[in-house]
Amino acid sequence: MSMGVQPCLKVYIPEVAKEDVERDLAKYMKSYSSKGDAKKTETFFDNAQIKAFGNNLVDIYTITEQKAGGVELKVFFDLGGAFLSSGNHPEQFKAAEDIVRKFAREEAVAGVGLQIAAAQKTLDLKMKEFDNLVRQDTALSRKIRESQAIIDQAVIDQQAIRQSQDTKKTDLEMQQELLQGLKAKQAGIE
Repeated sequence: MSMGVQPCLKVYIPEVAKEDVERDLAKYMKSYSSKGDAKKTETFFDNAQIKAFGNNLVDIYTITEQKAGGVELKVFFDLGGAFLSSGNHPEQFKAAEDIVRKFAREEAVAGVGLQIAAAQKTLDLKMKEFDNLVRQDTALSRKIRESQAIIDQAVIDQQAIRQSQDTKKTDLEMQQELLQGLKAKQAGIE
């Protein structure tokens, strides 16, 4: 930290990004009437009004570091001459722990909330795709039934035509025999 090696509260917040934590921490600190001033490696919150610390204003330094699967947040409380430690300031340390823990819990819930929203969006998209497939299946089933009805009618029509062909074939054979007989009769006239 910029003020040398100092005691701090450290918390790991899973399932979040560093940029989100930094943005949300700045909003969170507004409830303590403090604005953040972001530097390269840390953010400084000037004159925070924390009731549990009495009437004295507190300067807060924070360092956020992206870790695997989440963010490590370090919070340093400058009481004006000394940094907050559990040994020297037990009551204020407990209040500071509660402040940091509350923020970490809210941030973790928000991080999972973003994942839930993304998962819901993906689910909605997959449901839409599934519904589209169901509609396509229904349309194809209807088309198959209609086509099957046409095929069934064509089979019936083909059977009727084949019966008609058999009847016509018999008629043709009888007509050929009659023609042959008439030709023979004509040839027998002298």
